[in-house]
Parts: sequence; C-alpha cells; structure tokens
Amino acid sequence: KGLAAHGDLLYIVANNGSAGEIETWDGTTSTQKSTAQIFDGIWAVKNKFLVSAGTSIYEYDGATTVSSAKITLASGESWTDVTDAGAVALATATDGRIYSFKDVSSSFTLKGQTEITNEIPTCIVESNGIIFYGTKEDQTGSKKIGRLYRATLQTADDLYVLSNNQLIKQWDVDGIDNSPQSLYATRDSIYTGIKESGSTTFLWRYYLPTNGIARYYKAAAGGLVKGICSVNEKFLFSVSDNGLFKQTSVFESEGFILLPA
Repeated sequence: KGLAAHGDLLYIVANNGSAGEIETWDGTTSTQKSTAQIFDGIWAVKNKFLVSAGTSIYEYDGATTVSSAKITLASGESWTDVTDAGAVALATATDGRIYSFKDVSSSFTLKGQTEITNEIPTCIVESNGIIFYGTKEDQTGSKKIGRLYRATLQTADDLYVLSNNQLIKQWDVDGIDNSPQSLYATRDSIYTGIKESGSTTFLWRYYLPTNGIARYYKAAAGGLVKGICSVNEKFLFSVSDNGLFKQTSVFESEGFILLPA
C-alpha cells in the first residue's frame, strides 16, 4: 500500500488479509520490521517515518517501534499524503484539513492545522519553500472538481499553518473525477496527473520560473494518476485500471502554444 525510500533501503507497507507489516528491501533481501498495524501508507520525513492505518497516523522509528496514534480522525476518514516541508511535516486528510507535525525532542508533535473549506486535500509536496497541494470537491454522481493550489508556511505562536493560498488551476468536466492524486517536484517544476475523459489522461507541468501551467504528456487511457516518477529525464506514471505509462520523447511531434491576447 505504500513505499518510502530512506538511505539505501526501500520501506514497504503490505497487507495480507487481516495482517499487516512493514518490510525493508536492500536490493537483494526483504526483512520484516513491524506487524503492529494494517497500514495504508508510509512516508519518510525528518529522518524517520509517518505511517497511516485507517483513521490514525503514527510515528515509526524505522526499526520495530510504531508509536501510539498522533491523531485519530473521525470514523470513515483517512490520510491521503505527507510531505517534508522543512520546518514541519505536512499531512493531508479526507476531513478537509492539512496537519502540521514538528519534531520536538525526537517526537512528532501536532503544531497546527489548516482547513480547506468544502474541499478534500488529496496530495501535497514542497519545492523551494513553496507548498503545493491538490484537492477534490465532490459533485453529483461521479463528477469531482479537481484543483491545484500553491501556499506558504506561516508561523504564529509556535503553530504552523498555510497562508497566501492561491489557486493555480481548476479541472471541471461533467461525469469525470478530475482530482489530482499525486504530485512530483523537481528543481524547476511541479507535475500532477489529471483524468480528463474516459479515454484520456494528461500529465500537467507547473513551471516555477514563470508560474505557467500546461499539459506535458498524454496517455491514451482514462484513469487517476496515483504515482509519478522520473528516470533519466523521462517520466513514468501510473493510470489506474490501465497500467504504467512511460514518456518516450522529450519533445512533442506537433502541437500549439497559447499566448496572452
């Protein structure tokens, strides 16, 4: 259900029926570390980990110890993403909030929360001191409006909240779940994947030097993009219910450019 790279090890959360575990992989051998919970996700932050299981999020030391729950959400809610934002780790949840965790005396402590009114945060990432996060707004039927925001981290009374929230892009197509589910940051860009029709999904690129956003790569398949990575300057991304897609060229054979009036 989740992967996190830390040093020369890959940490994996996997479930087998009623049992769950954290394993490591060193390129040759897998080693079981913990069977404390049926985990939903794992994220490497602040030289240790946050792991989610159901409605709760926990601190994990990378060995065998999983802490008591740092926060337990209401029944039916879940954790969607975590990122290391420098001063704190930020975690998004389906209750419409972004939670801030600070490493205090070697233990993660809640240090504020930001409510995203009437929207569900789905993914979050930091680049060059700027926070980027995606949301969805449920509509009737299968329609979900997707949005991408940028914000800054503000400190007041030892609490860390998001401020200067600015909408970058909104996707709104009838009958389609347009929500961004994954964000990927490079030095100069932020990437996300958007399902735009039943047969088309695009990787979108937000370019930091100019604040411009545009479609970057097309997959001839309709589905949510749950994972994005880059290998040798080519992007790979998953499209749910369809498969894994790889960028074959750094150039488009043809296209068009939209300029200001």
